[in-house]
Amino acid sequence: MVVAIIIVFENRLLIMIGSNKYWNWFRRPWLVVHFIVATIFFLPTYLMIPDQESAKAFFTQISPCIPVYVNADLVFVAVIETQFLLRWAGTLFLGAFLEIWTFAYLTDRMLGKQINRTMSVRTVELHRKFQRAFIVQLLIPILILMIPVAYVGVSCFTFYHNQAINNIAIIILSSHGFFSTIVMICIHAPYREFTMLVFSVAVRFGHGENTSSVGPLRSHIVT
Repeated sequence: MVVAIIIVFENRLLIMIGSNKYWNWFRRPWLVVHFIVATIFFLPTYLMIPDQESAKAFFTQISPCIPVYVNADLVFVAVIETQFLLRWAGTLFLGAFLEIWTFAYLTDRMLGKQINRTMSVRTVELHRKFQRAFIVQLLIPILILMIPVAYVGVSCFTFYHNQAINNIAIIILSSHGFFSTIVMICIHAPYREFTMLVFSVAVRFGHGENTSSVGPLRSHIVT
């Protein structure tokens, strides 16, 4: 997901710089490296899976009050040494953040330079409006995810275990797609208008009204 976000911002910059021979030459190996990193991101976790007998003994030691509904024999301990994995993940996410910020900054500068050259002021403003909307679309779900991610990191460092909070954190993390979709519909006018049109057609159809009275889709709606 993070690599996909980086590529989207890179693509926005690519539209601005066009046929820059240096970036076009560097872009393919850059993409290959990112795809490789995305593929091997969880490889350290697989390589560090501990012996389950000793790992379960360690798990019982740090969590002596295991609830009766938990069958300890069925528990799978994925990793004990968490600090290396947290540093690995933190380094990659920091690098991803710096790349996203760099692409967004360069795109904004290129938009400023395009005024009165190859683009009109109106076109540049449309690009900037889309850029701001896209950044907000990314920031809101990321801000929502920061709390459970921070809790997971702290709990890994301190070996704190609370099953109820773990369940809540997993629910929030797995709802990233839901939050992203809602924010996208609210921010981008074409998606919002099309969604409202679909719901209005569904409501009229459910009430048994003649849907032909809805009228054709407006030509500026992008699906």
